[in-house]
Amino acid sequence: MTETDPPESAPKAIRECPAGQDCQGKYEHDEPLFKILDYVYMAVGISSRPVPIQKKCALCGHIWEVVQSKRPW
Repeated sequence: MTETDPPESAPKAIRECPAGQDCQGKYEHDEPLFKILDYVYMAVGISSRPVPIQKKCALCGHIWEVVQSKRPW
């Protein structure tokens, strides 16, 4: 080990995950996909409309699928 090498106990950088490569699983999350009309409805107090939900990776932003929500937001 030279002086320029980081010590073994140094924290590792966040793992980069290229789209579609082992980023589904613990990095996957559901995110509502709001459109401009949805924001207009929320501004006037109508917030119980079903919106599409996209399943995406929290690290790289890759979207696997977009499904229609059965529950309103």
